[in-house]
Amino acid sequence: MGGGLGFAVEVNEPFRLRRAIDAMRYFRLSELADLLTDVLNHESDIEYAGSRERQFYDLLGPAEENLDKAFRVRAAETPSDFGLR
Repeated sequence: MGGGLGFAVEVNEPFRLRRAIDAMRYFRLSELADLLTDVLNHESDIEYAGSRERQFYDLLGPAEENLDKAFRVRAAETPSDFGLR
């Protein structure tokens, strides 16, 4: 087994990738969603996905900070979506 974007595309069915895209949009991570949509539109071409991996991780930020920040912002805005309050 490997890791990274290419591996994720290889082992996940398209409907799961679309769910991930929806989640990225919910968290307002539109650039990540657009990138994954582009990868999905290339019919899950593993090599193409691998070529976009660096950009994917750059968008996530160091230690996935951008994902963490997006989660915290969204949880503060709509705490009921997260079982808070």
